[in-house]
Amino acid sequence: MTTWIPMEKKCAVCGNTHTYHVLASTNSFGAPDLDLRPAPMQRETMEGWLEECPECGYIAKDIRERPENRTVFQEERYLTADNIPFESALAARFYKYHLYCESIGDVKGDFYALLHSAWACDDADDIENARRMRREAVRKIDAIIKEHPENETNTLLMKADILRRSGEFDQVIALYEGMHFEEPLLDQIRMFQIERAKAHDDGCYTVAEVTGQE
Repeated sequence: MTTWIPMEKKCAVCGNTHTYHVLASTNSFGAPDLDLRPAPMQRETMEGWLEECPECGYIAKDIRERPENRTVFQEERYLTADNIPFESALAARFYKYHLYCESIGDVKGDFYALLHSAWACDDADDIENARRMRREAVRKIDAIIKEHPENETNTLLMKADILRRSGEFDQVIALYEGMHFEEPLLDQIRMFQIERAKAHDDGCYTVAEVTGQE
């Protein structure tokens, strides 16, 4: 069960107070997608992952947090989300948060904001922008591997899924055919990604669909 709590919060940028719905609890039933998007019900809580001030447009995980860079919120590309014609307001919100994270050098936040924007595009059947967000995200992922080498294998597998779902089938095949992961499940996922790339399949799959244990 997912529980939301209404909470009054003061924006750290403009000082206006509004009511935001804060996620108090949720759960997840089923296997995650191969890009690690959680299963329901957790995946349906994305609306509460970021807060947006209706007065000044400041976006943050907690609107009360002071931003490291205030100027970005006045920039045209932030205000217009780079004029990208998103079908989803939530996708645009995550994209704007990517612009903020990029401006302060938050590599991890930048990458996940783009990936989450792609998920919101998926939900809105905004196929072209979902691909666009994934192509933007994959350009950031090598920096994640460099910063967090302890998670290299999992991040590489996420990269394979992002590439395949953005239609970069040849890249998946070229990058992953020569790899091998010691853990059987992870190598099974690697081979599945190659197989799907060879079939020019950009569909969404879960870990359970790879293992046949749905």
